[in-house]
Amino acid sequence: MKKRQKTTLIILFCLNIIVYGAFGINLATGKNKTDTDETTISQTQLSDITTLSLSSDGETINLKEENGKWEDSDNPDTVINQSAALIVADKIQNLTASRLVSSDGDYSSYGLDNPVYTVTAGDGTNSVTYEIGNFNDSIGKYYVCEKDSPNIYAIYQSAAETIMASPISFIMAYDFDSVSSDNAKYIKISSNGNEITLNHSEEDKEIPLGSNSSWTIEGLSFADNYKISEIYDTIKTIGSSNCAGSDNSLLGTPSAQFEMGFDSPLTAVLGHINSDGTAYMKFSTSDKIYSVDSDSVKKLTDYTDKYDFVSQSVCAVALTKLKAVDVKYGENEYKFEITGENACTLNGKECDYNAFKDFYNKLNGISSTSHKAEAESIAPSDKSITVTFETTSEKYPSYTAVYTPYDESWYTAEACGMKGRLVNIRTIESVIKLLNAVTEN
Repeated sequence: MKKRQKTTLIILFCLNIIVYGAFGINLATGKNKTDTDETTISQTQLSDITTLSLSSDGETINLKEENGKWEDSDNPDTVINQSAALIVADKIQNLTASRLVSSDGDYSSYGLDNPVYTVTAGDGTNSVTYEIGNFNDSIGKYYVCEKDSPNIYAIYQSAAETIMASPISFIMAYDFDSVSSDNAKYIKISSNGNEITLNHSEEDKEIPLGSNSSWTIEGLSFADNYKISEIYDTIKTIGSSNCAGSDNSLLGTPSAQFEMGFDSPLTAVLGHINSDGTAYMKFSTSDKIYSVDSDSVKKLTDYTDKYDFVSQSVCAVALTKLKAVDVKYGENEYKFEITGENACTLNGKECDYNAFKDFYNKLNGISSTSHKAEAESIAPSDKSITVTFETTSEKYPSYTAVYTPYDESWYTAEACGMKGRLVNIRTIESVIKLLNAVTEN
């Protein structure tokens, strides 16, 4: 009997655990559901949106989708940022809120008597107008309602601010979607009385230099493709979404000009730089001006000298394209020849390939981050290191780089038609140390 009672108690205990556990799960699930459920704001369901009307701060833009492309309904010649329009259309379609706040139509309590933003979306058959009011800091949400509906909802900040783009921010200064920096035949940069011309051509795949680029600097050599892309991408961002209106007086005295040689040429003028580092930009293809934040101003003004575009690599021939390398240092001359895979000779005798590879990688990695006009006149001396690269390319059989002491901290480098580039003395000392290591073996 006692055993049966004990068994019964155990069963009841287990049932309690199951029941209360299930209750706890349901409670948690119910709580989570309350927190995460989304509520449809409008009973009008839209299919694919084909029209948008966006209004804020007295500005309105009306957009329509024609054959997969968004246009300004009032001015079809205006270039519209397609991705920006698509993002808003996607977010506004059958818009949902985190919760219902009020059903009494008390618009003034939520800033909806004078909405900060109004958007109307339509699919060709139906349309819905949403009004966005105040932002509530404590809950991190905006208040929104369908126009004339007494139901007021709270909507997530990220969703609201995706929709609330300035109406004129959809106006692009140029059809950047149809071009890239690769389409430009040239870029001219004018600043502080200096002019830099960067020329673009087909990439020459025969060039054995690791620093090869399809861009060249007038009168010099290869230009750093990354820096050119950064300038173009910065201008593209400004002209794609930063429209600030038509007040050209904000531009002030120009500080720089960028001319891009597309099939349809484009000139962008950077205006006076304000005390906070910001500025405005004017494009030759638009009657609008565009705002430029301080970070973008810095990117556009960091490269004001043609040497700023020179690749940091001084002269780097890929090891896979190397036939031989001749090094003259002091009274000594060393000729390394590649004789096979992972094999080489030094002055006709087999040498340690791994030691040579360590030396060559360091030699190939010599870079310069600055240029001095005074250093261009430094002539080679008996303390110079002269390196001649013999390559496997018939078109470009050899390159020569000369490194000469400049002062107690720097060597000056001459290579690929450029003089006066400065290389840290410690880098050269490391190359010499590895050269000694391979030649002494």
